[in-house]
Parts: sequence; structure tokens; C-alpha cells
Amino acid sequence: MPLLQSRDSTPSKTGILLRINEWGKEDVLAGLAFFSRVIASVTAFLAHLAKIAKLAKMNRQMPVLIVGILLVAGPQSFAYVPGHFYSFGHTKVRAIALTFDDGPGPIDPSLLKLLQDHKIRATFFMEGTQVEEYASLARQVVAAGHEIGNHTYMHFNYHRLKNASAERLVHELKQTETTLRRALKDPSFRTHIVRMPYGYMNHSWLLPALKENGYALVHWSYDKEIPGQTADQIADQYILNARPGAVFLFHDGGRHRQKTFDAVSKVIDTLENRGYHFVSAEEMFNQLSPAR
Repeated sequence: MPLLQSRDSTPSKTGILLRINEWGKEDVLAGLAFFSRVIASVTAFLAHLAKIAKLAKMNRQMPVLIVGILLVAGPQSFAYVPGHFYSFGHTKVRAIALTFDDGPGPIDPSLLKLLQDHKIRATFFMEGTQVEEYASLARQVVAAGHEIGNHTYMHFNYHRLKNASAERLVHELKQTETTLRRALKDPSFRTHIVRMPYGYMNHSWLLPALKENGYALVHWSYDKEIPGQTADQIADQYILNARPGAVFLFHDGGRHRQKTFDAVSKVIDTLENRGYHFVSAEEMFNQLSPAR
């Protein structure tokens, strides 16, 4: 329905109000969610740009600044190629992708505060059943501007499933998408990346199925939260495996993750002091970091 117009062809206040009244609740929520994500992305981009500039000034290397700008500019366009496999960034910049699996979980409020204090944008691969249980935490993660990936719905071990198939996986991914849209109150929301439970890989059907449904597969380069180790021991192993382009995997799902939080804290503090900065997978895997 067109706006009601006055004789001078200028939209009248009455017409504008009538048009607004025609909008549905879902349209308003979707619009607010969209603008919230735009603001969060711009804020994260500016924060990372400032960190890269500081790093380049410290090292007196203009190429670092140029590459860094391109690196953090990646999220402004679609960074992934559907059906491709990503696990390590091809970059000489001291950047590490920080990713979390199995959430959302009770550790997330503390984790989000830590990431905010360090101006880090990370990637959270969320599990559908966890989103159902912790919908408010999922909203907090998205509101903070972090990237969201799909970690299936039930976290089945596809290595052990005799009936593992593309159909079963796609069904789970769709379940998680529906759960996320409901939790975030955003009917237009969807993810573009998948991380398989237990790092499952199938060379016959997995990547073709993901490509057909618009997903890329994001793996990791290091993941060693070994039960029985202290937070310091866990952190030390991640620090030893720090490389430009590395993808670190931690777990935020589950009820007893204080040790994980302490390890993440030490990893961030130590590596930032060594000139590293942390980014999301989306920021890592742009045109400068082709699939690997």
C-alpha cells in the first residue's frame, strides 16, 4: 500500500503512521536484529583495525598494517566458499582465530567479558540443544558481535553412527538453524559455517552436502583440553602451538568450564604480549587465506 500523500506529493504523517502500523512484529524484530548485527560488526572491525595499526607501529612494518587491514576487512563480505574445508589461515600476520564449540553454556558471560576487555571477536559453534537450554546466552553472544557457526543439533558422533548420512546431517543443521532463529527472535538469521562433532570428515558426501546447503566446513589446527591437566598446563600447550594463521578450539558448553576460562585467559594475555592478536574464523578466512 503506498503512503498517503498530501497535495504537494510529500508523504503525510498520517500515511507514514499507517505504513508503520502495517509492519508485523516479526518484521520489526528482524529489522532491529539486523541493525544490531551491523553495529556490532562495525564496532568489531574498528577495534581490530586499531589493534593492527598499533601492532604495525610497534614492529615498524607498513606491510603488516596493509595486510592487517585486508584481514579484518574480510567480514564485510562473504568470507567462505560453500563446500570448502578451512583449518589454517595462510597469513604472515600474527593472527590466531579463536573458536568455541558445544555452547552456549554458563561460562559465556565471563567469557564475553574477557573478549570485550581484549576487543576480540571470536567464533562460537553452537549446538542446537544447548541453544534451546541457554537461549538468552545465545542472544548475548550475538549481541556482542561474535560470529556464529552451526555445530549440529545433538552432537552425534558421526564416526560411530552406522546410518551416518548427508540426509541426517542436513536435518540436524536445519534443526539448529530453526532453534537459533527462535532463540534470537530473528526469522532471517542463518549460519554459513559448520564444525562437525569430533572433527568428523567423510570424503564422499560431507563437503558436497554442505556445498548444496550453502555451508563451508571449518576445522581447527589445535585442540588439547586434556582432562586432568591444570589450566596452566592446558594454556602452555596452546601457547607452544601458536602460529600465524592458527585456529584454536576451546569448549564453552558444559557446566564445569572454569579451567577452560582460566586457560583462555592465560593464552590471550601471553600471546598478546608476544605480538599476536585474536580474530574470528570469518576474519581469518578471507581471500588472503584460501581453503586448506
